[in-house]
Amino acid sequence: MAKKLRGAAELIGPADGLQFELTLETGSTMDLAWGHGVLRFQGETVWSGEDAVGRETALRWT
Repeated sequence: MAKKLRGAAELIGPADGLQFELTLETGSTMDLAWGHGVLRFQGETVWSGEDAVGRETALRWT
């Protein structure tokens, strides 16, 4: 399944509930999964990062 998701954002969960937006990245080793993600609840972001000027960004994860 991870191979299918690589490079494209995948939304998991209903828009009116708890929803994860995940993007899997590719790397030199395929042993680990890593990418970017945002967690939303009822369409509102509840877990994300910020860039240098305070704009919402996806969190990096492994």
